[in-house]
Amino acid sequence: IRRLQRGRVFQVVGCDQAEAVLTGAVTRYQSSPVSYDSQDNVSEYRAQMTLTVRLEAVDSGRHLWQGRLERKEEFTTSGNLALQEDRERETQGVLAEYLADDLYERLTDNF
Repeated sequence: IRRLQRGRVFQVVGCDQAEAVLTGAVTRYQSSPVSYDSQDNVSEYRAQMTLTVRLEAVDSGRHLWQGRLERKEEFTTSGNLALQEDRERETQGVLAEYLADDLYERLTDNF
C-alpha cells in the first residue's frame, strides 16, 4: 500500500470508493544455503519470495491484471542464532520492498 501511495498513478481508497481492488498473497518463501566456509558450515543463505497478485474491477468483477512476481536475496549467517534470525527478517523486508516496486512497475506499464 505504501508503494502505491507514493506513486502518482493510483489513489488508495476504501473498498466502497474503489474502481478496482488489488489482492495478493505471498505464495512461496524459502531460505536455502548457497555458500559454505572451509569447515563446511553454511556462511550464506538465499531467501526467495514469490507473490501472486490480482487486480479486479469492482463493478464487473472482471480481472484487469494478474501476475506472479519473484525476488531472491542473500544474507550471511552468524554463530548467534538470534542475529541470524534478525538478518533473515531484515532480508524478508528487503524482498517485500523490491516486490512492491516490481508490482508498481508492472501495474503502471499499461497506464
